[in-house]
Amino acid sequence: MDLLISIKKFLSFVGPGYVIAVGYLDPGNWATDLSAGSQFGYQLLFVLFFSNIMTIILQSLSIKLGAVTGLDLAQACKMFLPKYINYTLYILCEISIIACDLADVIGSAMALKLLFSIPLPWGVAITGLDVMILLLFYRGNDMRAARILESLVMILIGAVGICFIIELIYSKPDGKEILKGFLPSSKIFSNSSTLYITIGIIGATVMPHNLYLHSHLVKARKYREQTKGLKVIDKEKFNKVIKNTIRLSIIDLIIALIFALFINVSILIVSAKFYYNKHKEIANLFDSYDLLKEFVGQTAATIFALALLLSGQSSTLSATVAGQIIMEGFIGLKLTPWL
Repeated sequence: MDLLISIKKFLSFVGPGYVIAVGYLDPGNWATDLSAGSQFGYQLLFVLFFSNIMTIILQSLSIKLGAVTGLDLAQACKMFLPKYINYTLYILCEISIIACDLADVIGSAMALKLLFSIPLPWGVAITGLDVMILLLFYRGNDMRAARILESLVMILIGAVGICFIIELIYSKPDGKEILKGFLPSSKIFSNSSTLYITIGIIGATVMPHNLYLHSHLVKARKYREQTKGLKVIDKEKFNKVIKNTIRLSIIDLIIALIFALFINVSILIVSAKFYYNKHKEIANLFDSYDLLKEFVGQTAATIFALALLLSGQSSTLSATVAGQIIMEGFIGLKLTPWL
C-alpha cells in the first residue's frame, strides 16, 4: 500500500522533466549529432554524455530555486537584480528563444517537405498554425492545462524514441566501438574540427530558456500536489514538502534526460554507422534523409523524417511556453502563449 502511495506521489511530479528534455531533441541537436557522427564516427559520444551531466546539474539548481523560493528564475531576476541587468537578460533570453524557435519551425517544415513534398514556406506556415492551435488551450496557471501539455510532449518524445529504436535495429551498430566512444579521449581537443563540433554539441544541449521554464513548472507542484485538504501547514510540513518536491523533481528530470540522451546518442550512432565509414559528410537534414534512403531504404528514411517532424513540433511548443513565462517573470506582461 505504501509503495502504491509513493508511486502515485511520484507520478504527480512526472512531466516537467520531459518538457525540459524536449529542448535537447530539437533540430539543432539533430544537426550537430548528425555532423558529429558523419565526420568523427563514435568519438564524440563522450561529449553527449558529459553535456547531459552538465544539464542535470544546471536543471537541478533550477528545480531548487523554484521549490525553495516559490519563484521561477525570471521572477527571481526581477526581484533581486538591478533594472538594467533585468532588461538586458530579458532581451537576451527572448532573442535566444526566437533563434531556437526558428530552428524548430524550419526543422518541422523540412520534415513536412520530406514526408509530403510540401514547399518550405507552406511548411513553416503549417507548423506555426498547428502550434498556435495547441497553445490556444494552454493556461499557465491551470494545472490541468499544464498536465495536458506535459502529456502531449511525453507522447511526442516517446514516438521519437520508438522511431530511433527502429533506426538502430536497421543500422546494427558495433557495440565495442560505441563503448569506446563513451570513454574520454584527448583526440577531442587535439583536432580543431572536433573541438568546433564539441562546442556545438554543448551549445545545443545547454539551453538557457529551460532554466526559466523548469523553475516555473516545479514551483506549481510544490503546494498543489502535496498540500491538498490541509488548512494549515506547519514549518515541519513545509520543509518536508520542499524536500519531496526537490527529490521527486530531480528523479523525474534524470529519467527524462536519460531518455533524451538515448535519442541523441541514437542519432549520432545512426549517422556514424551509415555515413562515417562511407566518407559521406552531412551538410543538412536533407542530405541525411537522401543518404539514409540510398544506403538503407525508403522506410528508414521515412521514419527519420517522421521523427524530425515530431521533434520539431514538441520543441516548438516548449520554447514558446518558455517565452511566455520569461516575459511574465521579467516584465510582468501576461499574454497567452499562442500570441
